[in-house]
Amino acid sequence: MIMIVGFSMFLVFQTIPILVRNPPPFGFGGDPISTTRVQLPFALILLVFGPTSGFIISKLRTSKSLIIGTTINAIGFLGLFLFHSTEFLISTNLGIIAIGLSLTAIGAQNTIVLNTPRQNSGISLGMASLMRIIGSSIGPALAAMYMQSYQYVVNIGTTQHSFPTAEAYNLVFLTAAILSIVSIVLAIFLKFSAPPKCQNQLPEERGGMDTMITQTIVQKILEWPGVTTEPNRFGGIEFLVDKKEMGHLHGERLFDLPFTIRIRENLVASGKALPHHIYPESGWVSYWIRNSGDIPAVINLFKLQYERLKSRSTYQFTG
Repeated sequence: MIMIVGFSMFLVFQTIPILVRNPPPFGFGGDPISTTRVQLPFALILLVFGPTSGFIISKLRTSKSLIIGTTINAIGFLGLFLFHSTEFLISTNLGIIAIGLSLTAIGAQNTIVLNTPRQNSGISLGMASLMRIIGSSIGPALAAMYMQSYQYVVNIGTTQHSFPTAEAYNLVFLTAAILSIVSIVLAIFLKFSAPPKCQNQLPEERGGMDTMITQTIVQKILEWPGVTTEPNRFGGIEFLVDKKEMGHLHGERLFDLPFTIRIRENLVASGKALPHHIYPESGWVSYWIRNSGDIPAVINLFKLQYERLKSRSTYQFTG
C-alpha cells in the first residue's frame, strides 16, 4: 500500500502538468500559472490532511482508516479517469485523491509501528520509506511510457511536434485507479486476516518470570477451578479458563487482559488499568507492576476476567 501511495502521488506530479500545458484538442494549452492553479487543491488538502490524519485515525482506528483512505483514493482516480475534460474537474478529483492518500499513508505507517517489535521499528520504517521511494520511481516512468506510446503529431510553423493522445491519459488514470482498488483489497485483508496480538517486548521491559511477584500471582490464579496455563507466543505465561484466554503475564512488570470496549473504558476511567500499551484502541488493557504492593490489583483484574468468562460459559451451556 505504501508503494502504491508513492506511485499514485508521483503519477499525478508527472501527468497533470503535461495535460494542462499541451495544446488542444488533448490538452488545455495552459501556462505554468494554470498548471499551479489546477494542482493547488491537491497541495492544500495534502498540507491540511497530512497532520490531521493522525487525529482522524485515533478516532476511527487504523484498519478502518486504511479502508476509508484507499476507497477515497480509488474514487478520486476513477473520477479522474472518467471526468478530466475541464480544469475544474481535474482539480476536484485531485482534492479527493489528496484526502485518500493522506489517510492511506499515515494509516499504513501506523500499522507498521503497531505490528513491529519496538527494537526493530527503525528498520521497518526505513523499509517503508524505501517502498514509497520505489513507488515514486515507478509512477513517473510508467506515465512516461504511456505518453510516449500514444502520441499525435501537430505542425507548429515548419516544425512537427508530438503530444500525448487521450488514450495515454486514460491509461495513466486507469492504471492508478486499478492499483487503488488493489489497495482496498489489501486494507480489507489486513483488517480481517488476524486479530491484533501483543508486540514483543524488550527483555528488560518484561522482567523475569521466576520472581516472587510472578510466582505469587501464578499460584493464586491457579487456585481457581478450571484455570490452566500455557506459554504465551510473545513470552510469558498465558492463563485460560474453559479454553478461553483470561490474559497473560509478560513477566513481573507487565500483564495484559482482553475485555470488551465498554469494560475497558470503565477500567481505564476508574484508574484500575491502562489502555493496551501497543493497541490502545482495542478492548485489551495493560497493567504495569511497580512492586509487590500491586499484586492485589493484578489478582482483582484477573478475578473480574475469570468471573466474566465463567458466567458467559454458564449462560451458553444453559442456553
